Amino acid sequence: MEPLKDILERVSDFHCIISGEETMFTGVLLNKGNKVSLRGRVGLEQCNKINHYKPFQVWGNVQGTPITLLNCYFESGDYVWKEECESVDFSPSEIVIGRAVSDKLNIKHISTTIPALNYMFSSFPFDLKANFSKTQPSILDYTFPERITVDDKYGHINVYQTFGYRTGACGINFEIRPVIEYQFYHSMETMDAVGRIATVRNLFSFFANYNLPLKSFSFSDEQSPKANGIFLDDCSIFLNHNENIPEPEELFLITTSMFSDDFPYIWEKWLLLYEEAKHIPTLFYEIICDRSTRTNRFLNLAQAVEVYSCKYRENEAKRITDMQVKHKRRPQDPPYLRYRFEDVFTLLKDDIAILESIIAPLSKALADMRNFFTHYGENHVEPSYQEMLAACHILEFVLLAIIYHTIGISAQHIQSCKKRVQFQRFDEYIDMLLNYSTKSTQGNP
Repeated sequence: MEPLKDILERVSDFHCIISGEETMFTGVLLNKGNKVSLRGRVGLEQCNKINHYKPFQVWGNVQGTPITLLNCYFESGDYVWKEECESVDFSPSEIVIGRAVSDKLNIKHISTTIPALNYMFSSFPFDLKANFSKTQPSILDYTFPERITVDDKYGHINVYQTFGYRTGACGINFEIRPVIEYQFYHSMETMDAVGRIATVRNLFSFFANYNLPLKSFSFSDEQSPKANGIFLDDCSIFLNHNENIPEPEELFLITTSMFSDDFPYIWEKWLLLYEEAKHIPTLFYEIICDRSTRTNRFLNLAQAVEVYSCKYRENEAKRITDMQVKHKRRPQDPPYLRYRFEDVFTLLKDDIAILESIIAPLSKALADMRNFFTHYGENHVEPSYQEMLAACHILEFVLLAIIYHTIGISAQHIQSCKKRVQFQRFDEYIDMLLNYSTKSTQGNP
């Protein structure tokens, strides 16, 4: 199984199906700005039949290495006068190394390594015994730390740390490799299998509060060799379109010591949330990873909390609204935003450790701030830069607390996140928003 770099810039024959007919053409895989494209010389008749809006599959053999390019889109084409071929660029979404197939791949087992996951594990997987003498050499013992495992309706999940090493002229470099594995009960199509790994990654991204990139996978299918009845990974998948999102080297907010013993319960709750209302964790995840700033970030965070309220807390928010606003209310009227915030803060008050007496003015401050940017009425007070920063800070923690609370992370562990540098000013920012609430009340007689 060759790495991706060893199949680039090598002229080979490729195959695809265009308008129901198999077509062969000569091409080469090129690295164009950290994205791989296939440049091929395709006959004019076949080029005219390519559906530019529908992806197709390309397969071939690059100097003995079988490959499959999934979900290829036509990218560009150049025609040279009086030639019967056109130079065409195709952009695949995924690159499979180890299989050359025209149909779907059925994956039995898939795994990926995400280096940043090392910051999630609470214990070090090695025991170093350093002795700087000739008679007693230094020893690096692998401690075989306990794996995090769980079974769900799709298969068996295994999360653990292993290691590898590289030798060089200056010595031996050991590398700790955190792994997520999924062994399926029944074979899955390629992107469904990748999606299952992404479900695990997304949960851990909330534990980190930053992006955990997925780049490549190892997998086995029904053609893979077996050992003791288990399929051995002999293929790779590379994702061809990766976002360039910063990856801070920081300890996770929620580490293995906080959840490993309860992981089956936590995973059950996470899977329920992910499949019952996938748009909510997806929306939350995109906000965490994209790092939008100031006004845009505040509006995205406020919208995310509102979406959660609409899906899971509609009746509770409506009940508070009907109690507080008894005039001019019709039964079908939706809850007011400030009372959606009020309900969510009440739900999480033990998790985020805030006094019940400040929930109402805090909720009003956040709603007034959002309404200033969405309505721009004369009665709304413009928040300062520091007040916007405070609102984003608080809503980011609330967003994480919603996920943690929903999947069963204890209030003690959620509160411990406030001790971390990024949330240490939480109480100070609460006071800042309470002052804004007073100003916005004065501006709305």
